[in-house]
Amino acid sequence: MGHVSHRFGLSTKKDGGYSKLIVACSALLSGFTFGFSAFQNVLTASWKGSYGLPQSTASLHQRLNQTFLYFGAMFLSAFYAKLTPRQWLTLSTVFSLVGYLLIYFANWWPVENLIYSQIVMGILSGIGAGFSFGIICITPQNWLDETRNKWNPYLFIGAPIFISALVPFTSYLSTVLGWTGALLIMVGIFFHQAIVATLFHQHSSEIESQKQRAIEEKENKVPFGEKVRDFVSVLKYPGIICMIINCMVCSGFIMSAVFTEVTNIAIEMEINPKLAENLILFSAIPEVLFRPLWGELTKCFGESTLQFAWTLILLASQVAFTFAEDAWMFIIGMILFSLGLAGYSGLKYVILIDLVGGANLNKALFFDQMFDAIMTFVVPTISNLFIESMGTKKVLFIVNTFAAALTLLTSWHIHRVLKRKKENKKESKDENENNEENIVLNEKESLTKED
Repeated sequence: MGHVSHRFGLSTKKDGGYSKLIVACSALLSGFTFGFSAFQNVLTASWKGSYGLPQSTASLHQRLNQTFLYFGAMFLSAFYAKLTPRQWLTLSTVFSLVGYLLIYFANWWPVENLIYSQIVMGILSGIGAGFSFGIICITPQNWLDETRNKWNPYLFIGAPIFISALVPFTSYLSTVLGWTGALLIMVGIFFHQAIVATLFHQHSSEIESQKQRAIEEKENKVPFGEKVRDFVSVLKYPGIICMIINCMVCSGFIMSAVFTEVTNIAIEMEINPKLAENLILFSAIPEVLFRPLWGELTKCFGESTLQFAWTLILLASQVAFTFAEDAWMFIIGMILFSLGLAGYSGLKYVILIDLVGGANLNKALFFDQMFDAIMTFVVPTISNLFIESMGTKKVLFIVNTFAAALTLLTSWHIHRVLKRKKENKKESKDENENNEENIVLNEKESLTKED
């Protein structure tokens, strides 16, 4: 398809009108991706109440969902160019729907077999969510340029909005209709993701870049090993390993702990189950306000400076969870988490692009999401093994506190790298301007001598 200058009367230039539509669609997609994952909190609470599931297995489906969300996004990052965003999102819809529909039939299986349904749903819905998550991470960046800092925090603003609406709604439905009735209604709502998918067109520059790359690969017949080395070469960029560590801690440790384990642990701490399954609201509702705040802060501070702020806030949230003995401390932890999450998820892609460039974003995300996926499953699973020996149900948050402290060091290194890059860029610009001035002066002198 050739270049189209307008769609629906909107300019398809970078930062043009259609880029705003892509941002809006990304926000909606994030709602489907994370809003429906949050619905699994309701399932966890329902199953703990109905079937008496222990802490180690009650949230297994959530851990797997979050793990395979990152694996799905990692797979998409590696093979992003093989399909269009709309094709990836179609696969996302199919995988998620199959996962959610399969768990529906678990209601008629023996309770001891529920774990198999949890595993299947967690994996399939996670892969589906991962594909849509990957599209949100990559595709909009090709539509944005000078307005990237402004609009990136809004890419995921749909997530807290959907969570704020769906969690209490599904909690009510599960009370009235049971978890199976609530699930069927949610599946019906989820079908609407397919409509959003139809609007996800690639930017013309991205299409041309992919075509050029395909031609070069065909002409040069690059061996597979060379492609792998080229992919891995992104790790040589200064600061990228530290950034991957930051993302691993923020996503694989902290985000996953909150999204998959807070409800489970709160119920184990004898917090009211209905309040426990709605704790996510104390993160989601404030996040709607916090996301635009971080966008405004980029006008005053660099994104690497703001990284210190959100890592400190996320660290504080884990400390709050570690010492939580009642609902109020859990609520404080959720609000702090919300503030830190809004900054992290809104601006991490800006920092990644600053470090490796837009053309290498998918490569950086591959490694980011690979480690996120591994840690999402490994950290809670291993932490649960030490619950009895350490005499606390909050081992996971203790581990996360130490991990979050580590990110302060890596953030400092990233800040130094980006500061150095900006200084070098400024020096290079000044040098070019001086060279241009010298050329003009030399030309004037030459003309004067000729006269």
